[in-house]
Amino acid sequence: MGNERVSISLGKPAIRFGRPNCAADKPHALLLDRGGHLSERASGLAPHSGKVYYHGMNRLSGFVSLHPYFKVPPDKMPHLKAILLEFAAKTGNETGNLFYEFTINGDEVFCREGYINAEALLAHLDNVSAMLAQTLTMAELVRIEVHGPAGELQKLKEPLAE
Repeated sequence: MGNERVSISLGKPAIRFGRPNCAADKPHALLLDRGGHLSERASGLAPHSGKVYYHGMNRLSGFVSLHPYFKVPPDKMPHLKAILLEFAAKTGNETGNLFYEFTINGDEVFCREGYINAEALLAHLDNVSAMLAQTLTMAELVRIEVHGPAGELQKLKEPLAE
C-alpha cells in the first residue's frame, strides 16, 4: 500500500522487431502498430541484429537518454506531482524529444526521457530549467544517468559537468 506507481508518458507506442533470418536482400522489420497489427517494412537493420526499435527509428541513430532519480519527502510529494504534469506538458512541445515519462515508487521519482541528440537534450534542460530549480527545492537529486553514442555523450560532458 505504501508504494505507489504512477506514470506520465509522452512516448511513441509503435515497436519494431528486427527479423534475424530475413531472406530478402534488404533487412526487414516487423512493425507493431497502435492497433496491435503487425506489418513488414524494410529497415536499415543488419538481419542478424535481433534488436528492438521504436517507430521512427531514423530519429534514433543519435539517440541520447537522461535518467534522473529524485528522493522526495512525503510532505513534498503532492506538490511535486503537480509539477510533474507541468514538466510533461512543457516537454511535449519540444521537437527533439522522443519520449518522456515519470515513475513514482514510494519516495523515489524517476524520469525516463529520450532525445534525438545531445543538442536536443540540452535544449530540453534549458526549456525546463525554472521548473527543475523549483523541483530541487522539494527533492534531492540522488543520481543522474546519461546514455547514448560516444560522440553525443562527449558533447554533453562539459555542459552537464556542473
